Amino acid sequence: MDEPTAKQLVEKIARRAQLEGIDCLRDEEISVLLPWWAYGIISNGGFQYFFEGADNLPQVSAAFRALGFEKVAAACDRVQSSIFGDSTPISKSTRDQALARVEWNKEPFEAEENIIYEVSWKDLLRGIANYIDSHPAVFNLHLH
Repeated sequence: MDEPTAKQLVEKIARRAQLEGIDCLRDEEISVLLPWWAYGIISNGGFQYFFEGADNLPQVSAAFRALGFEKVAAACDRVQSSIFGDSTPISKSTRDQALARVEWNKEPFEAEENIIYEVSWKDLLRGIANYIDSHPAVFNLHLH
């Protein structure tokens, strides 16, 4: 699959997620949507911007890993661990307290963000296209 077709497919999946909720998506669809969405947010404002709206960095990390972006996934894992320790907080207040203590403009966040900035949109689209190609039973439905 070429990158423009992969982009169209991700946009189609994103529209479905907006209309029906992300829970309607199959795991493979989530694996292409979350990196696309998270990359856009993190590359525009870093992890601080990501955490202003989202809270499931482990799921994002797993999706980057599924696409073959191990360095990016590992950076997400390290950020998650540096903020929340070994587990994600289960309450909003615990999450908010942990995030309030973060000094975003210091290490390790800048170094981890730089790992993500090394990936281009074209790289990400190529990874998505390859992933789609390796899961034809799931994604052929979207191509018609």
